[in-house]
Amino acid sequence: MKIIPPTLSFLVLFGTGLSVRSAELVVSRVAFVEDGSLSVEIPVSETTPESYYRLVLLDGKKTVDLFFPGSTKPSTYVLRDTGASARDKALYRVEEIPLARPLDSDDDGIDDIFETQHPLLLDPLDPTDAGEDADGDGDTNLAEYKAKTDFAEITISNVTFVTSDSITISGQLRRPAMRPGTKLPTVILIHQGFRTRAEWNPFLLAFSDAGYATLAYDIRGHGASGGSFSSADFDNPNTSPKDLVAAIAFVASLPGADPDRTGIVGSSVGGNLACVASQKRWVKTAINISGKTSAVRNLAAERELDLGSMFHISSSGDGGGQRAIWANELYGFTSGTRQVEVVAGSSAHGVGVINADPNLLSRIIAFLAETL
Repeated sequence: MKIIPPTLSFLVLFGTGLSVRSAELVVSRVAFVEDGSLSVEIPVSETTPESYYRLVLLDGKKTVDLFFPGSTKPSTYVLRDTGASARDKALYRVEEIPLARPLDSDDDGIDDIFETQHPLLLDPLDPTDAGEDADGDGDTNLAEYKAKTDFAEITISNVTFVTSDSITISGQLRRPAMRPGTKLPTVILIHQGFRTRAEWNPFLLAFSDAGYATLAYDIRGHGASGGSFSSADFDNPNTSPKDLVAAIAFVASLPGADPDRTGIVGSSVGGNLACVASQKRWVKTAINISGKTSAVRNLAAERELDLGSMFHISSSGDGGGQRAIWANELYGFTSGTRQVEVVAGSSAHGVGVINADPNLLSRIIAFLAETL
């Protein structure tokens, strides 16, 4: 038996804004926006997280937009036709597609989900990417997709950069392959105190697979970086925050980097530094694991906190439950897109919280996809 997903069809007569609709899905609003696009809004209450949605122009059966549910939940899903201003009238259909049975909206042989999971190399609405060779091995992206081989080559290099107080910081830079002209978002990974950047090694591939460059660096006085570090530096605004400023400037200077799309994931003192970067609006989004409110204030040298886009994470038993209190407290100081999560039944700290919940890393990456 063939399963037909719910659909909704409607006619738009441009110039009048008249729309006629009927079927199983509910559209709450059809309107033109300032840039001339047609905007179609679907109430989240009428959707399912197990599906994605597409807007199809029935003249030629061309898909003009896709929407995939993420970790954060807006009140409506929005689909757009950016070419609407060039049409006199058009018949559209909104379709609900099960994530377990994805379609191939651009008819290039690669399914929508796979293309969306590789945003630097593939576009689910561009059929030409299937014939490209992302890693230069002589096989097209389509051939490697069919063979289930890895076409997203990653360049790994050890790097150094210098802080404003002349400390040399050491790090590892990972950059996935990308299409010509693509700008690369970067996630900076900051480790726990008295550890090194190596604590992020088990998680690096997941960030690369999601389409992010990563820079994991050693805080001054740790690993291969210069300088010194003592317990007092957990609260010193004149030490480790300077490492982070230099790291942000370094990734922004790289060829092909998108300086407006830098994010941070930090554990413990790294989580505190992620909050500092958010407070100062140095980055677009940040994730704090096992952070501490007083340390954030001290490292930022600011008493009043107004954090930007942030995801705060703790285990329930870390520090006798105190870290969970701080996670919720910092969530309360977050005015941008925000999320908080306390992993129950664990006393893990820092990256150990990721290990305590096998699905947490995917939720971290989903938050980055929403906010970065």
